Formats: sequence, structure tokens, C-alpha cells
Amino acid sequence: MGNFSNMKVVAKKGSHSKVYYLRIPHDFIETFGITESDDFTLNVNFDKDGNLVLCYKRVKK
Repeated sequence: MGNFSNMKVVAKKGSHSKVYYLRIPHDFIETFGITESDDFTLNVNFDKDGNLVLCYKRVKK
């Protein structure tokens, strides 16, 4: 797997505040067979250099 430098955050107005979405490249979606019905968990960490690391894991149904 590689780095996807074109992943962008999109903000949309929700009912009370902004909701942020991470835009995933289409090639990534096709390669891993991600669908709209998939669920993911999100782990948020910082690496040794202080960089934010977002780790999404698909939840098996």
C-alpha cells in the first residue's frame, strides 16, 4: 500500500456544527472493495515526530 497525497478533508455544515469528511481516492475504493455500507473504526495517535496518525479499520459484519 502507498501514501495517498491527494486525500483532502471536506467540511460540511451539520445541524449544529461543521462535519468533516476525509475524501478517499477512487483507486483506493476500488482496490480494497470499499462500499457505502462498510463500517470503520478510527484510531487517532501521534507518531514519534508529533505527526497526527489516523488509522481506519474496516469492521467485519
